[in-house]
Amino acid sequence: MACLSIRARSVLFRGLVSLAASGCARAPNPYLDWLPVTDEDEQVPGEVDSVDASADASVELEDAMSVVDAKVDAAMQCAAIRDKAPVAQGVDVIFVVDSSGTMLHAVGQVQANIADFVSEFAAAGKDVRVVMISALDPAGRSPVASDREKYMFIQANVLGGRLYSTAIDQFESYQSFLRPTAAVEFVMVTSSNDTMSPSAFQTAMEALLGGRDFTQHAIASPDVNGLPCISESQAWNPLCAFPIPAICAALQVGRAYNSLAEQTGGEQLSVCKDDWGDVFATLKKSVIDAVPLPCNFLLPTPDKKKIDPDKVSMFYTSGSEPDQQFPRAQDARQCQDKLGWYYDDPYAPTTVKLCPAACEAVSAGGSVDIAFGCAPPMIL
Repeated sequence: MACLSIRARSVLFRGLVSLAASGCARAPNPYLDWLPVTDEDEQVPGEVDSVDASADASVELEDAMSVVDAKVDAAMQCAAIRDKAPVAQGVDVIFVVDSSGTMLHAVGQVQANIADFVSEFAAAGKDVRVVMISALDPAGRSPVASDREKYMFIQANVLGGRLYSTAIDQFESYQSFLRPTAAVEFVMVTSSNDTMSPSAFQTAMEALLGGRDFTQHAIASPDVNGLPCISESQAWNPLCAFPIPAICAALQVGRAYNSLAEQTGGEQLSVCKDDWGDVFATLKKSVIDAVPLPCNFLLPTPDKKKIDPDKVSMFYTSGSEPDQQFPRAQDARQCQDKLGWYYDDPYAPTTVKLCPAACEAVSAGGSVDIAFGCAPPMIL
C-alpha cells in the first residue's frame, strides 16, 4: 500500500516519482536521476525474497519520499512567490522654463518647437509624456495642448535661479501624471544659475520619486572663459564685446544645471542659440534613447523584501500553452540565438532583459511572470 500511495502522489506532482507497483521496484524514469540508488534497485522483483523486499522497499521508499517532499515543498514555495513582471514604460519629460523677462527669446524658441517635439514621439511610436511648467503654455492652441494623455501644462511663475525649487514645489501637481515604471527626465531652460545646489535637488527629487533616479538636461549658458554665453543674434554687435546681460548674453553661467546634467548623463545645450531646431533635435534623440525596450522588465520586489538575484526565474505563458521557463544568460553576448534573459547589472540588477530570440517570442503575445526563490537554469 505504501508503494501505491507514493505512486498516487507522484501522479499528483507530475511524475517526480514513478515507482512500479510490482515489488515496488523502480521503473526507468528520467525524473528519478536525483533519487538515491541502491543495489536493490537493480534486482528483478521475482528474484528477491518477498518479506525482505517489502521491508527494504519500505525503508527506501520512506527515504525517497522525504527527498520528494523536500523538492515538492521547494517547488510549491517558489510558485507561491510569483509576480507579474511589470513592463518598463516610456519616458516622462518635465520642462521647467524660466519666466524672467530676459527669457523672451528662449520662451519663443520653446513655443516654436514644443508641439513638434511632442507629436514626433507619437509618430515614431515612442511612449513619451511631457509636463510643461511655465508662466505661459508654449504649446498654446496646438493639438498637443489638448492631448491630456501626453501633455500636461502647469502654470507657475518660474523665477530665474529658482527652477529646482519650483520643480520640487510643484511636484504634487504633476505626480499623478508620472508613471511609476517610466524613465524620468527634467529639462531646465534658463539664462541664470540656480540658488539650490545640484546635490540638494537630486536628493530631494529622488526622494519624491520614491527612490528612482532621473536624468537632467540643461538648456542654459555654458562657461565661456568664466562668462555667460553671448546670444548668436548679438555676436556682430560691438557693444557685446563685453557681454551685457539681458541684451547680449545670458545672465549667468548655468553651473548648477550643467553640473547635474553631466552627473546624470543629460545634454548640456546652449540657451544662446538663435535657432533651437538643433537644440530640440538633440534633446529628442536623447529622450528616444531613454525609452525602454518593450522586452525590458523591471524587477519587482515581493512584499518589499530583498531578493536573491541568483534565485529569480522567468516564465512565459502563451495562450493555453503551459509555462515555458526561460534560462538565464550571464550577459547579452551569451544570448546568441537562444531563448533566455539576463540582468542589466548582474551585481545590482533592477531590470530583466530578454534575449533577442525570447523578445521575438514574447512579442507574439502572452504574459511574463517572475518567480522568486528558484535558481534558474543557465544558458551554457
